Amino acid sequence: MAGQTETESSAASVRVPRNLPLRVPVPAALDQTVQKTVESLRDPDIPLVNIAGGGEATAGALVAAESAHRLLEAGTFSGGICWLDCAGRDGSLEAMLDTIQRTFGLTPAPTLREAVRRYLREHPCLLVFAGYDAVAQSMDVLAFVTGLPAASKALLVSRTPAGLRGVVVRVADDEAGLASPEVQAMLQMNALLQAFTAVQEPNQMRAFWQAVPAELEKPLIEAIEAFIRQAPSDADPNAMESLRAKLADFKRVCEERSAKPAGGPDIPPHFRAGIQQAQGAEQQYLRTGDLAALDEAAAAWERILGHPDFPATDVGFRLAAMNATGTVLLRRYWARGQIADLERALALWQQVVALAPPDAPDRAGYLNNLATGLRDRYARTGAPDDLEAAIVHWQQAVALTPPDAPDRAGYLNNLAAGLSDRYARTGALPDLEAAIAHWQQVVALTPPDAPDRAALLNNLAGGLRDR
Repeated sequence: MAGQTETESSAASVRVPRNLPLRVPVPAALDQTVQKTVESLRDPDIPLVNIAGGGEATAGALVAAESAHRLLEAGTFSGGICWLDCAGRDGSLEAMLDTIQRTFGLTPAPTLREAVRRYLREHPCLLVFAGYDAVAQSMDVLAFVTGLPAASKALLVSRTPAGLRGVVVRVADDEAGLASPEVQAMLQMNALLQAFTAVQEPNQMRAFWQAVPAELEKPLIEAIEAFIRQAPSDADPNAMESLRAKLADFKRVCEERSAKPAGGPDIPPHFRAGIQQAQGAEQQYLRTGDLAALDEAAAAWERILGHPDFPATDVGFRLAAMNATGTVLLRRYWARGQIADLERALALWQQVVALAPPDAPDRAGYLNNLATGLRDRYARTGAPDDLEAAIVHWQQAVALTPPDAPDRAGYLNNLAAGLSDRYARTGALPDLEAAIAHWQQVVALTPPDAPDRAALLNNLAGGLRDR
């Protein structure tokens, strides 16, 4: 679940900064768990609450998001609430501090860490650490979480208890009724809805469209339409405009899918069953958040790559298979935070880039994927060489893409994000200037009714704000 930075009115009509996921319906079976979480976070004697999902990551994240929204409505944390994606973009303390700084609009002086700590000390804030398992072994993160000033609190979402001082709230036990088909169906649809609203990059959105099974297209569209109708009157207008545009584009793609069969490279007959299994398992994961399905997809793709006949297949098939395997492994890294998955994905994309001919039509996309993985590793480890390499690969992807190509805006947007990251690390103003210039190009290339226009304008505004 990814957040969108905006503000929300509290009970005292104070504009509270936050970057929470968009609010979705929560199963009644989880309501008592939400109430316990809210009550614990309101207790001045409890510094930390840990939602332990017992393997049901979707339910735990829903409890955390709903609890945070209720606390916002009550005005409990007037300083703001910041959602940190520990298994994704916020996989290191440095990345977390950057997200906190951006969400709360802080000036990183004298240092970013000192500015964050001063704000948390002077303003009651809630930090939500979603996917905490991914960073549980980091001593820097542990010291930050356990050393929060008394005015602020931490809400951890993990598969198993983190073992820190505070209150553990368990979810997904059988007594809660989460095993019923009705509740499971609601969790599946909520996971799809959250994934839909979280997607920002054009390439990510296309991958989401392709992964949604045809039989779930109509229910998903109905759920998004219901969410838009039920949005509160003070919901961020830019976020709602982006959601409506995404829905319109999703409907268009669904119509195109029904009008013609899906294409792709020719698949050798003895690989078809394996690919069907891999793609089906990945679709199940995207529908339900079931990590076992994601494991099945990764294992199926690895069996395909390890098949003795694989090296002799057509190069187009090999490139597509390795690229798809890297994508699944990156998804699992986002979900579980295991660095081995990210390293394997990067190794595959490096092979793909080396194998793809210079004039291969998908070469720019492969470079973009490699750069995305490198940026994720930079966010995890803080290694500047990864960020530098990511920027170079994005520059190459842009150079390979014609001015009127539909992917150009996405590559430029990613390049701008990389340059913005480097500016945040080094303070080099030319990087910020270049990022702003690229975002200006992205906006100029994006039609007024494009689904991502609001998000891209927000990126440009963030760069201008930093300047």
